[in-house]
Amino acid sequence: MLVDQLKKLFKNEPQKPMLYHRKHTLISPYTQQCQPGVMLVGVISDLSLDWGRGLQGAKEGPASIRRILPRTHAQTKLPFYDAGDIEQTIDDQSFVAVSQRQHQLLLRSLRDGHFPVVLGGGHEISIASYQALSDFSAESLSASAVADQQRMLASPRVGVINFDAHFELRPSLSLRAGSAFHTAWCYSKEQQRSFDFLGLGICDHANSQAMFKLAEELGCQWLLDNQMTTRNKKHIQAQLDNFIEQVDCIQLSIDLDVFFIVYCAWC
Repeated sequence: MLVDQLKKLFKNEPQKPMLYHRKHTLISPYTQQCQPGVMLVGVISDLSLDWGRGLQGAKEGPASIRRILPRTHAQTKLPFYDAGDIEQTIDDQSFVAVSQRQHQLLLRSLRDGHFPVVLGGGHEISIASYQALSDFSAESLSASAVADQQRMLASPRVGVINFDAHFELRPSLSLRAGSAFHTAWCYSKEQQRSFDFLGLGICDHANSQAMFKLAEELGCQWLLDNQMTTRNKKHIQAQLDNFIEQVDCIQLSIDLDVFFIVYCAWC
C-alpha cells in the first residue's frame, strides 16, 4: 500500500551527464495548502538523554540539521517544506502535550499527502511519529475496505526500521530512557495492531541479555553492528527486502550513536 506509493515517489531515474552543479535544496514554509511534498518538522527535546545519561544537547538537533540542509542536494523532485519546531512550553505539564501536538501535525500532513521527516531531539520523538503513521495506516485501510466491499479488513502493519546501537525497547510505565519503541509496542497492542521492528546496527555490549530476550519475545528482528559491513551487503539487502515486503508502511528512525566513532567523532 503506502510502501508501493513511496517507491513510485522516490524511484530512481536514469542518471544524466552532469554539465553543471545541481541546485541546492530549496525549502519553503509549510502551509496546509501546499502541494504534496517532503515536510520537515523539528521536535526540540532531549528528555530521554537527560534521564538516561545526564547528557544534554539533543534539543539543538533541529537547528543544527537545518543549517546544513541548504547545502545538500535533493534526491527527489518533490518540493520541500519546513513546518517549524514543536517544543515544550511553560504551560506544558509533561512531554505528553508536545507528543500530542507532534501527532496531530504529522497525522494532518499524512492525510494531505506529505512525506514527513521529523528532526530531533531525543528518542522520545519516535513515539508520536509511530502513533501518527499507525493511525493514518488504519484510516487508509478502512477507506480501502469501504471502497471494496469484498475485501477483508485487516490490521495495518507499520514496520519500524531503527538504525541504532540500542533497541529502545525497555519496559516502562512512563516515558524513560530507552523506552520509546516499547511505548510504540504498547500503543500497537492497545489498538490491536501488529508491531514489526527491525533494528540495524545493534551493539551486543550496549544491550543486556534480558533486552535481547525481550526483543525476541516481541518478535523483533535485528542485525548487529559487526554484521553491517559491505561484505555482508547481500544478506543485509535480503533481510531488508523481506521485512519491507511484510509491512504496509515504514517508520525509518536514525540515531547518531549507530555511526562508528572513527568516522563520526561528533556522534
